[in-house]
Amino acid sequence: MIDAFPPLPQVVLCDVTELSSGIYKSLLTTAAGLVVATPTFVAYSYLSSRVNTVLHDMERAALKLSTC
Repeated sequence: MIDAFPPLPQVVLCDVTELSSGIYKSLLTTAAGLVVATPTFVAYSYLSSRVNTVLHDMERAALKLSTC
């Protein structure tokens, strides 16, 4: 988005194609970021739930050992 809007003192009138190319570039990088972030977040959620499951199993086993 920074490339889409040049500094105002330098340019009085801006061409629509210059503005649209900057917006297109920012939307493209946003889409690429979402393509990377979405599977990463899904993997993180899965691994986090697995760690919590193992942790709870270990706590149950420790409590079972301490009561015996």
